[in-house]
Parts: sequence; structure tokens; C-alpha cells
Amino acid sequence: MALNINPENVEVQQSQYDNSPIPSGEYLVQTVFCEDDPDCKSASGNEYSRVRLRFQILEGEHSNRLLFKDAIYDHPNETAAKIGEQFLKSLYVASSCEGNITPESLLAGRPFTASVKVEERQGYAPRSEVKWVKSGGPVEKPSSSTTSGEAKPEMW
Repeated sequence: MALNINPENVEVQQSQYDNSPIPSGEYLVQTVFCEDDPDCKSASGNEYSRVRLRFQILEGEHSNRLLFKDAIYDHPNETAAKIGEQFLKSLYVASSCEGNITPESLLAGRPFTASVKVEERQGYAPRSEVKWVKSGGPVEKPSSSTTSGEAKPEMW
């Protein structure tokens, strides 16, 4: 069926979704979307390939919110491709995947920790950026009442 919607029959409502940046920190997440996008073209005309990823936060105040990440794995700039490949390998290891790195293997992985940083961009709204990933859950930050001799408890 082709798209054919009469706009007169559609009522627009205010979104209930919170699209504000997720605060910087570590979050327990799961990969919920992974799509190979091999035929991309930049504004400058460079052709490249990427993987589009979505991670769902599993715990805490921001539970069920999504984080988005693109990882380039083929690009004329070898450094750009290397950075993307390293992120994909880190994701593969952090989520205990098996076999080759594929969208299917990344989706089948276990929950892991994602480090998020809010990035300010000139001319754009701030956004949450996944900087790195590691196995297991995030380490709980010590409260101000924690004494210097106490170990930080692990959440996962």
C-alpha cells in the first residue's frame, strides 16, 4: 500500500516523549536496533558505510529512553573507519557477542554499560552521545556520606 493519508482526518497532539538530552554518566543498556547502512554519501560526496544503532536504557530514572549511535566502518578517511570499527569491536565484546560482527550478532548480545556525554553543538540543540561501552553494569557513584575507606558498590 502506498502512502495516501488525508491530512484533514489527522489530529496532531503534543508529544508525550521526552526528547531532552540524557545527562552525562554511565547507563545499563541493551542494543535494540542495529541496521547496516552500506550506501551512504556525505555532503562532500564521499561514499561510506555505517551501522545505525539504538540502545535502550534498562534502569533508573531514564529507563526505556533511547540512545542513538552511528558507527562508520568503511570510509575514504582511514581514521574515521578505524574509529567506527573500534567502537563496533568494543560493543561486540561488551555485549558478549559470538561469531562475526553483524547486525544480528550485535542484537543478540547481553546488556552492557554505555558512557554518555552531553555534547553542545553550535547552532544545534545539545544531544547525548555514546562515547564508549564496557561489559557489565555501571558502577554506582559514591554519595557525599561515603567514607574514603569504603569501596564503591557495583550495581550489576
